Amino acid sequence: MSAHDKGPIELLKFSLDQDLRTLDGTTEFGTSEIASPYSDICIVSVRKGTHKSSYFVKTPKMDASNASLVSARLRSEYEIMALLSNAQSEGSPIGVATPYAFYDQFPTIVTLAAKGTPLRNWYRGNARLVSLPRRRGVLDLYMRLCGAWLKDFQSKTSCEPAKFDVWELLDYCSIRLKMLTEGPAPYVSSSLSNRIVSAVQTTAASSRPLVTAISGRHNDFASHNIIAHKGQIRVIDFSMFDHGSTAYDPCNFWLELEMLKCDWTYSAPLLSRMQAQFLQSYGAIQPHDPAFHLARVRYSLNRLLTAIGDENLTRLDTIYRRRSALLSYNWLVWFAEKYAQ
Repeated sequence: MSAHDKGPIELLKFSLDQDLRTLDGTTEFGTSEIASPYSDICIVSVRKGTHKSSYFVKTPKMDASNASLVSARLRSEYEIMALLSNAQSEGSPIGVATPYAFYDQFPTIVTLAAKGTPLRNWYRGNARLVSLPRRRGVLDLYMRLCGAWLKDFQSKTSCEPAKFDVWELLDYCSIRLKMLTEGPAPYVSSSLSNRIVSAVQTTAASSRPLVTAISGRHNDFASHNIIAHKGQIRVIDFSMFDHGSTAYDPCNFWLELEMLKCDWTYSAPLLSRMQAQFLQSYGAIQPHDPAFHLARVRYSLNRLLTAIGDENLTRLDTIYRRRSALLSYNWLVWFAEKYAQ
């Protein structure tokens, strides 16, 4: 049986063994699985002599109805990571996890594991009310690096400016508003739902976001997809990559920090400082900008649904979920009252 008749793990091991053939010693492999509802993910570690490295192997779950679409998206993910990886300079403090291979026959994508821990873990350890002040300076650095990374990513994937795609946003919103107004425990009134839609249309027709900068969108640019290590960051998981308004990714990152303020164990002033550091480094948008408001509608609806789950708000079992739901809801009410016609 040839190497190309093997499964993705065996094919990767074969390729790595070939890459390391000039080194002395026996190639040793280790494998471990990561639970995921959408993909089969495995970490493959390799050691030969003094060489050590680890790789993420991701094979999306699919069936006959979506195989073509899933395969195309996986190839797109690999290609954008290759583009960004090839463009990043050696030793740069910002970058992406290095792609290693795309096996289209499975399909499977393989990336070199980025060293470090998710930025989310840095939040949990250093952005609390009780945390060491000297460790908080590291968060300032990582906020600036996140802003710099996003600015660089958008410049490398930029397109011609275009009208803000309000129909894409309304399509996204309509599904979620339907769930919020027609569920077993409706949380949003039909009147508010209509006013949110009206406010989106009015804001999108204003002069500033009518024509917006267009670039690649990560679409999940958040702390769990940013790996931090010794003053460097590497961004992972481009599975939802597409093109659209540049307002979405910075809004998503900023809003994650805003939602953490609902947890009383975090320092709200420190989170605000982190938001300011990020936006100052990114430098292209502010929370009061119309395009930012439009992006925030999308993410507020999503977070509201996540917070309330399948239950009525009064039955939520955590203070954080109640407060985060209320924050999202109150902002949507404010947006509707300010911009609806």
